[in-house]
Amino acid sequence: MIYRTARYNENETQDLLEKEQSAFEYLRKNAENLLLNNVKLINDDLFTMDLVNLPLADIIISNPPYIDKNTFVAERVLNNEPHLALFADENGLAIYRRIIKDLNKYNVREVFFEISPNLVE
Repeated sequence: MIYRTARYNENETQDLLEKEQSAFEYLRKNAENLLLNNVKLINDDLFTMDLVNLPLADIIISNPPYIDKNTFVAERVLNNEPHLALFADENGLAIYRRIIKDLNKYNVREVFFEISPNLVE
């Protein structure tokens, strides 16, 4: 997703926010390997950071944790992904609800989420 949004909008800066340090390093390496010169990487937590430091955004694209803690997850996923990136409270919807609740703080037009097929009605 990072590649598509950065390449499609080459004349605009893409601000990429990641709070978990190892995932941030992975993101940084991918941005370097893909030669993405229009991305700004931010290693911080959206919910605790000073929003003055967060640029105004037209669009938020988010892939938050969305798996309920009681949902079966394959061992290969559990062994290769940080649990912080997988699991969320409130049946997997806690982070979605928090982002939506705080949308007025972020001054955005649109929000796109990756969501579990288990959550779609």
